Amino acid sequence: MSPDEIAAILGPVDPVLIAEIAKTGATQEELAQAWIWINADEALINEGRPLPSGRTHCMIRSVVVATRKSLSYTTNLEELTDALAVR
Repeated sequence: MSPDEIAAILGPVDPVLIAEIAKTGATQEELAQAWIWINADEALINEGRPLPSGRTHCMIRSVVVATRKSLSYTTNLEELTDALAVR
């Protein structure tokens, strides 16, 4: 998959994540399934769908980890900004 194809599914994402996903050799369909699971896992479980495996599972992990790192960075940056603010 090309970076443009990955971004078409995920939206704007970190270039490192795009490289990780491209490295997996996953298809657009597998990435789309991973994205659906990330955003609607409870509904899919309630429908009785089997949990994702293989490359789809790996992509879910990559996207979730990257998102957590990004949120952690943003939170730390906000805390640092607040701490350095002139009071």
